[in-house]
Amino acid sequence: MTAGPSKRARQPREPDWLTVEEAQRTVLSRIQQIGVEDVPITEALGRVLATDVESTLVHPPWDNSAMDGYAVRSKDVADVSRERPAVLEVVEEVQAGDFPTRAVAPGEAIKVMTGAPVPEGAEGVTRIEYTEPGPRPGGSPRSRCTGGPASVYSPRATNWPTSTSWTWCAMAVAS
Repeated sequence: MTAGPSKRARQPREPDWLTVEEAQRTVLSRIQQIGVEDVPITEALGRVLATDVESTLVHPPWDNSAMDGYAVRSKDVADVSRERPAVLEVVEEVQAGDFPTRAVAPGEAIKVMTGAPVPEGAEGVTRIEYTEPGPRPGGSPRSRCTGGPASVYSPRATNWPTSTSWTWCAMAVAS
């Protein structure tokens, strides 16, 4: 026979933990700054920065895609859903390391790979994971918005990817 929880464990008790703010105050009240010194970068391993460091270089130097997807204009996909997909022509594919040769025009999408520059005219990149094949009228490649979170790319001159969910949409090239 297995014993159940003890009588003490079953009794409700008042919370005795700290809030995040109380814990921060407690920890920070015990920390003392030990001074600031300038050291060569080659001797900085294991040290902590005393101030922010700002780059003199613009990086990335262009908006770039944080994942594989389709560069689109928000007006083209603003009101789409699985029930009401938008069909856009995929006019180009841009690999990481390549550059787009044209801007995204109304009714168009440009397929971009992770790290590829986002073409002019596009306000976001729709993730490829939320795609399904679309029709191919007239033999031209087409894509269809089908539903899913959209728009992930790194804007020019930031050091971290910024997620911008401006619509619910997904794009896919029909093969």
